[in-house]
Amino acid sequence: MKSKKKWLKKVAVTLLAVGFCICLSWTMFVNFISVPVLQTENEAIFYIIKVGTFSIFLSVLLCGCYFYIAFLERRVDELSEELQKQTPH
Repeated sequence: MKSKKKWLKKVAVTLLAVGFCICLSWTMFVNFISVPVLQTENEAIFYIIKVGTFSIFLSVLLCGCYFYIAFLERRVDELSEELQKQTPH
């Protein structure tokens, strides 16, 4: 039963992170697009592609950093527990 709860928690956290990435990407995309006035259609298409790529990249990078920090915290806790077991009292 515990493994099922762990699995459900991981799925929920992952879905929340994906939702956060989508919301952040969309917000940045809309705000970046609303600012410039471009003369040609070619410039506009190229700018939209660049902004979309940047928005997605930045939000995924932020979520990746969060998950990496959480992984490192868990790893430090595991190593700390192992060290306490090995150290005689």
